[in-house]
Amino acid sequence: MTTSGKIHIDGPVDAQVDLLDRQIVTDDGYQLAKADDLELEELRGRLHLSGFLIGPGALGPRLGGALQYVTVNTWSRLARRDVDDPRRIDYTHVSDISTVIRIDEGRESAEIDGLETWTRERIIEALPGSGRDPRSPLASAAASALEERTTDRPLRRLSQLTGMRIRFADGSAGDRVTDARMSRGPVRGHLPELVIDGFVVGRGRPGMRFGYDRDELRGPWLLRKIIGHRSHYLPWSDIVEIDWDERVIQISTDHLEPLRSA
Repeated sequence: MTTSGKIHIDGPVDAQVDLLDRQIVTDDGYQLAKADDLELEELRGRLHLSGFLIGPGALGPRLGGALQYVTVNTWSRLARRDVDDPRRIDYTHVSDISTVIRIDEGRESAEIDGLETWTRERIIEALPGSGRDPRSPLASAAASALEERTTDRPLRRLSQLTGMRIRFADGSAGDRVTDARMSRGPVRGHLPELVIDGFVVGRGRPGMRFGYDRDELRGPWLLRKIIGHRSHYLPWSDIVEIDWDERVIQISTDHLEPLRSA
């Protein structure tokens, strides 16, 4: 039975550190998939979290290069889905965010073609004599309820934002976006919605994925020395334009403020 949930993260939510790659579990504890990317909705001049993207179709763009092409196109052919239409879980079905992301459906009704499910159904179960777990219905029979979109507004992905170059008001280029920082808004489904307030900007060195650039006391000493400097913060109010095609964010200032710990 679904209970009243909450976002168990103090203060702002950093999308990469706090949400990406977290295990998604059903209401009865079944490990369904991992959050391979985040879907973002353009609403009222801001970007709002509208869903969690899962499976090879969502993971591929994060890999880049030839590996992205092979992963996404192989999945697209086998899953019979468009390359730009990865499996998703609408944010309205998320009932709790803590060390895992919990949804409001049980195992029997929430089966989705995530990476593990896709491998089982398309490869393992295709082998002669492999048998099939009767408790796990095929993804196509139940995915529609969780995937149903609650908006027809333009949608983006977190992976489209990370790596974008910052362009200062004087035309010079800065570091790149390494994360998005979110605050809570009105209730959307079970939980407060999450809205991007600004971006973490840095050099994209190893360890930034885990937030070691944000706290002088976080992470191994050697790794903090390799990273070399703290990241900066770009508030949404300083953004003039996000050029999705050129992957550049134009800002109205010539400097960025130091990043404070979330």
